[in-house]
Amino acid sequence: MEQAHEAASAKIRRVTTSYPVPDNIQELMDRPQKTIDFTFTDPVDALMRLLLMSPLAADARNLAFFPEEGPLADYCNGDRLRRIHAALPPGSVALTCTLFFDEINRDQKGFNTGDGGIVVGGFFRSHVRESTDAKVSFCTFPKVTFGHKNRGLTRVGVFLKKLRHHQLEAIYGCFTRFYHRGGAVVRLQVQTLFTCILMYFKMYI
Repeated sequence: MEQAHEAASAKIRRVTTSYPVPDNIQELMDRPQKTIDFTFTDPVDALMRLLLMSPLAADARNLAFFPEEGPLADYCNGDRLRRIHAALPPGSVALTCTLFFDEINRDQKGFNTGDGGIVVGGFFRSHVRESTDAKVSFCTFPKVTFGHKNRGLTRVGVFLKKLRHHQLEAIYGCFTRFYHRGGAVVRLQVQTLFTCILMYFKMYI
């Protein structure tokens, strides 16, 4: 138990992955690079910090870990979470989240933009998930630019798709890493629940 909390309060895990750039793509780039490096925060670490440290998680009324009956208004409603919980070991719950990938501003005025990722705690009920305390930005994808004439070339499009697939695979790997390590046992801020956490998530791109 203490080890889980020490890990959560330690330096957050950062992941770096590199993707090689073929010569015939380098020659089309504005700034030729041999590799595209992508460094991001482990979204599972970020999610665990939301669970253990967000002020929203200190109020049990904001949390939903178990399947509930009712209209399809939240992640805890419906058959999907019920099926997931039925497949989990006894005494464990799913640590749910949603990943959103969209364009974000890199500066305050919006002159410099790029694609980024946000993780939202699925264990928060819908009435608080819009709060900034329910989500955290965990990545910004590196910009890869091509000249105007080269941007529409098929080989450029194929390269960019393969690059993004590689980057998303690295993000997905954080979740599978957590799952195969057996999840984690955590003590919630609510002080009434000890939970063995396994992983379930959605991606929106």
